[in-house]
Amino acid sequence: MNPALRLIAVPTLALVVAAGCGSSQKVNSAGPAARPAAVQAKTSTKAPTTTLPPAPVITSMSDLVALGGASSPVRGSIKINGTVYENAASWDFGCGNAGAWEFDLSRSYKKLTAVIGVDDGAVSTDQVTVKLLADGNAIGQASTQLGKPVPIEVNLENVLRLRVEFSRNSTTCVAETGYSTNAAFADGKLTK
Repeated sequence: MNPALRLIAVPTLALVVAAGCGSSQKVNSAGPAARPAAVQAKTSTKAPTTTLPPAPVITSMSDLVALGGASSPVRGSIKINGTVYENAASWDFGCGNAGAWEFDLSRSYKKLTAVIGVDDGAVSTDQVTVKLLADGNAIGQASTQLGKPVPIEVNLENVLRLRVEFSRNSTTCVAETGYSTNAAFADGKLTK
């Protein structure tokens, strides 16, 4: 290489190195606040997020435990008008003609949906009436009998106690076993 060229190339290289390494500029590692605006905008842009409403929380009526000395629901499957409902809460009248459940709902539910009906294995064609009371106030009533289920939907907003009263128009039963008529809340669901 020509010595004259070498002298020119070396100082130029020295200037480039000096500007990159020996200058008083500081390396910017302070984060997004110290970055140029164009870089900040590019790094702080996030994809929009979509917030979905929470799914409703559903409790099966057969999971509720009756308060006090009342009989709790008989849980399990029941056949009403030829349809088997795997999740049912039923009342066995035995040789009586009335009964009740009372539940603490803690003001936690918005509605109750169910199919009210009489078990296909009932020993008679009893007319069964179911009354629903919220904190002592009537909120619904349905009458049913063998082969005639009734769908219900009841508002439970701000209800502390739910009382379910059962009655039938006879006391027919098999005296040896006490078996008679079962009334049920089939697929009973309480929605929060």
